Amino acid sequence: MKKNIYLLTIIFMLSTTAFADTPNFKKIFKDTDACFILFDLTTNKNVITYNSNRCNERVFACSTFKIPIAIMAFDQKILQDENTVIKWDKGSVAIRKISNEYPYPVIPVGKRGSSRRDANILASTTLRPCNWIPAVPAGMTRKFGLQQPHKINREAFPSWNQDQTPKSWLQNSTVWVSQWIMPQIGMIKIKKYLRLFSYGNQDMSGGITKAWLGYSLKISAYEQMNFLKNLWKGTLPISSHAMALLKKCLPKEITSSGNIFYGKTGAGYIDGGEDPNGRMLGWFVGYVIHDNYQYVFVTNFTDLKSNSTESTATNPGERAKRFTKEILQEMHL
Repeated sequence: MKKNIYLLTIIFMLSTTAFADTPNFKKIFKDTDACFILFDLTTNKNVITYNSNRCNERVFACSTFKIPIAIMAFDQKILQDENTVIKWDKGSVAIRKISNEYPYPVIPVGKRGSSRRDANILASTTLRPCNWIPAVPAGMTRKFGLQQPHKINREAFPSWNQDQTPKSWLQNSTVWVSQWIMPQIGMIKIKKYLRLFSYGNQDMSGGITKAWLGYSLKISAYEQMNFLKNLWKGTLPISSHAMALLKKCLPKEITSSGNIFYGKTGAGYIDGGEDPNGRMLGWFVGYVIHDNYQYVFVTNFTDLKSNSTESTATNPGERAKRFTKEILQEMHL
């Protein structure tokens, strides 16, 4: 038995010899239920996994779903290239005020390529954002969907209130662009794409403009990793042109050590917008290029406590991004 444990230890060490230190996951992920995966695309091997049970758990895709939306849109020529301009209809999109105290985002009436039926659906639907919204003041109820949300600064999403390109859409996580694209693809094609991608539970029952926003579409960290691995290696069953364009548009950073970092955040509530505990859900998924090696990373977490100082002060997607950077830094990536 001891011999077997020793051999397993050696195998683990061999699989991570390029990394001098194992990250202090418990410290990094304090007060959260979290997981992390790092997969080496060069050797086609998993480097490290933290909390495999959580990695198997499907949670709402939130804004990480913008990655498959973008691929579908490029494949369908709804977006021609990374420079396509998506016009902002100032009269019907983004921040609309219901009073001085309670403005909320609404989805746009698409003018380019949308049918009258889709336009009517869009015009009558209220956007329930899966992007982070601040803590609810005492005595107020968090409500979403067709209900009035809690108090929010009317300038909460100023970067949304302008024309967008595929790059700015992904960088700013501009929800109305996603909701302008999806009806143009259509539910039949979307479901086909999700089957081809093996994308999570493939459940679009929550609606064509909001399934991923805490309604029905869920995916696990392992499934995210496989999807991203196939995307980066160009083996998804979709046009290579669409995959190449997506890579050009993913938010990109160059770290102080010279590594190239691509990623997309996602944020919401673990039980959707009606979660009475308000426990937040954060994602950060993407790629890092280090020397001649390329890796896929996936991070997601849920706060163990509701309305903690940390959870109410910072966008959970940005927290997931920070966690990821701390992990990779400890691994000297």
